[in-house]
Amino acid sequence: MLLYFLFFFNHNLTVKLMNKCLQNLLSGKALKIAAAGGLMLTFLTDAAGQFRKDAPAFSSAQELHATSTASRFASNNSLPGNSDDYSPQGGGWGLDTKSTYRYNAAGQQVARVVRTMPSGQFQVKDTMAYDASGNISFYENYSWANNAWELWYGYKSLVMKNSAGQVTARISQSVKGGNWVNAYKDTTSYNSAGNMAEKVFYNWRSNAWEPTRKEIYTYGTSGNTPDGILYQKLMGGIWVNEKRLFSISWYNFNNFQKDGFFGSFQVHGYRSQTWSNNGWVNLSSDTTVYDNLGGFVSTSQYWDASANAWVNARRHLHSTDNNRNFIGSKNELWQNNAWGLDTDYQEILTYNANGDITERIYREWDQATNSYRSFQKQVYYNFTRISGIKEASLPLHVQLYPNPASDRVTIQMETPLQTTVLISDLTGRPVYKHELKPTDRQLNIASLAKGTYIIRLQNARGTYISKFLKQ
Repeated sequence: MLLYFLFFFNHNLTVKLMNKCLQNLLSGKALKIAAAGGLMLTFLTDAAGQFRKDAPAFSSAQELHATSTASRFASNNSLPGNSDDYSPQGGGWGLDTKSTYRYNAAGQQVARVVRTMPSGQFQVKDTMAYDASGNISFYENYSWANNAWELWYGYKSLVMKNSAGQVTARISQSVKGGNWVNAYKDTTSYNSAGNMAEKVFYNWRSNAWEPTRKEIYTYGTSGNTPDGILYQKLMGGIWVNEKRLFSISWYNFNNFQKDGFFGSFQVHGYRSQTWSNNGWVNLSSDTTVYDNLGGFVSTSQYWDASANAWVNARRHLHSTDNNRNFIGSKNELWQNNAWGLDTDYQEILTYNANGDITERIYREWDQATNSYRSFQKQVYYNFTRISGIKEASLPLHVQLYPNPASDRVTIQMETPLQTTVLISDLTGRPVYKHELKPTDRQLNIASLAKGTYIIRLQNARGTYISKFLKQ
């Protein structure tokens, strides 16, 4: 699914990134479950935006950021209608393709058409749709063949919910031979507090759903945020332990971040163990430190049984500019008691006077030549301001509890400030607005009907958006 999804952005860049993915897989760089997001518990998500921790993550930010044009301009107030796509040719840049983009009123990309240059021949077309929460719910990718568009890949998800608005089952489908066919399914059960308790994953085989993996969530004293996840696989009709995460320290559990089909819950750290010889064996210890612009540094350690200690293994640095746009990802390995470069990837951005990104150059560190090698350039133009795009803001660090709640919710912020609270239903219709004073910590939601809502907090320090359940 990952390789198909990369076609959301740029065909020529995608081919290069697909090769990178394969290289990472073959070299073993993609084996860490959370490497893609700087150890942020990053996973692939389905079209409904639900996270899929059973899917493999990738260690390079190239894969993480190869998403739709709209997502790559998330901190800008206008979006490009066109881009020219270049690759290195003869010591300079040669024009490969021209792309045209179309957006809806909310600034979400709904279509893209790519033409090969210099002939102007059609090459690739994408169409997509979104649900009420802004997550991709439908995607189709076409290639131009025999003077007509031919459906090459498609993806959609069918979601079932309970009376409280929680997802209980999800069936994902893809296109095969021009027809929509089942691909995988997952079911979710909840505990008495309304928190996710168990998730079971299925594959579609021989015209039937076959269970393959299970996740069991445990909760600490906070009650609403899991402090452990147990992974099991089905072997011979019996569920057996495979791996577990424990001592999970959350940076912002409620703020589920989604970038295309990638999703991540931000954590400060966790430890993992693998099941071996009927017992748990230490596997990894991961910590992440965040800055206030969306960047972070993550460090992974492995357990050295002979030394009975955690030992540095890998470090991932994720960099953003002052506009919170991604500009680089670096992976380092611990060798000879020091961090040594493994991979280094950068995006060089050029802005115009309006703050729009007009050019993006992709480059990576070539250890053979000991220099950076540029492998792709995109030039953007025909910018249009989309009214649905909000001004960029920093994320607030907020704890919202209890969740679910019946009459009151407590809002705990690192820095109490005058804060505007806006609650909307899942269609985006505002149902509650309140000015929260710095001394206030609780909201009275008794008047709200039962269901799932989106809460938005905004003050001088930034913005916080999350879902909560009214019981």
